[in-house]
Amino acid sequence: MTSFLINGEPRPVPAAGVFGDLLEHVKATYVSDRAWITSVLLNGRELGDWDGPENHGIPAGEIESVEVRLDHPRSIAKETLETLQAFMSHLEKYALQAAQALRAGAGARDELDLLLDNLNTFTESLNGVKRILGGEACEETAIIEVDLLSILSDTLEFQRQGQSAYVAEMLETHLVSNFREWREEGLPALRDRAEGAASR
Repeated sequence: MTSFLINGEPRPVPAAGVFGDLLEHVKATYVSDRAWITSVLLNGRELGDWDGPENHGIPAGEIESVEVRLDHPRSIAKETLETLQAFMSHLEKYALQAAQALRAGAGARDELDLLLDNLNTFTESLNGVKRILGGEACEETAIIEVDLLSILSDTLEFQRQGQSAYVAEMLETHLVSNFREWREEGLPALRDRAEGAASR
């Protein structure tokens, strides 16, 4: 390996037999509660799942360069929340498309799958933010989260009963309303919390 960079700065090249050894060195030397890995470039290509087992065994002889980007967890939370802010309009669109398909008698399997996949992405990202912010995050969004879980539970029950009209109504009214609450109240509150904590 000829190039080893941390946040764009050259560092001494560590001894490593495989890529996994290099990762362990980075974690032990550079990662802390104030610096998390946000991206890893291997030979100039960003790894989607840099800590995935499929990458750990890459031989050192195949590695020419590694660049690791570290950032403060609060900055990661802020960036995630900004992305989710824009993402909420997509969730609203997917919920309305599924409702329209249900009302048209089309079954809406593809539309519902798309909505659920993206809703899963939202909840995973939100949970990541909550882990960073700790209990502070739960206080800000508790009511909206409970409402979302209740809406999803009712929607799934109507779906199991084959009541497409009720499912459509839950999607286009209650779920869309909840998504707007996240966009207008929940996510901004979390972003304010993250910014306030970072400035202390």
